[in-house]
Amino acid sequence: LAGTGGVYGFSLFAGGEHVREVVYADFELAEEQGAPLPEEPAESEHQEFGHQEDWLFELMETLTGLTLDDLAALEYRVVQTPKTELARAEGE
Repeated sequence: LAGTGGVYGFSLFAGGEHVREVVYADFELAEEQGAPLPEEPAESEHQEFGHQEDWLFELMETLTGLTLDDLAALEYRVVQTPKTELARAEGE
């Protein structure tokens, strides 16, 4: 999500396979891979949402049962790769 930049989308992986991806940029479909999911809102419903993040959170909840509040309540572990460390060191 990049709400201030007007970019919204999702990628779905199942069993290690990239099943579906949809990205909207500036209210237009910018990227689409895979067949629409039965749970995914139709294009006309995307229009209704104004291509905002709300439809993503609704789809996430439908597919996973997790709400945005559920995600916010989770504890996360930050993992940094050596490349990240190198970039940080070069920027200091």
